[in-house]
Amino acid sequence: MVIEKDKVIGILSRKNIINYLNGKEDLKVLSPVFCYEDETLRDVGKRFVESPTTLLLVKRRFDDKFVGLITLYNLIRAQISVED
Repeated sequence: MVIEKDKVIGILSRKNIINYLNGKEDLKVLSPVFCYEDETLRDVGKRFVESPTTLLLVKRRFDDKFVGLITLYNLIRAQISVED
């Protein structure tokens, strides 16, 4: 995550960081995609379609404070547990 003045302003991908460290490319800050902690799995899944990365940043709805993140792996596990 890229944070400026206590706000998340972007995301760096693992691949981009590795390539940067190996001198293959410049750092590219991607726009973050957020979801709220009270959203359904279906809504979170839809937000992943919008995301250029495999993670979503989670905010509280009432104050937009960053409270966590959800990876694509987390989403898949949650969907499987609901189906069981």
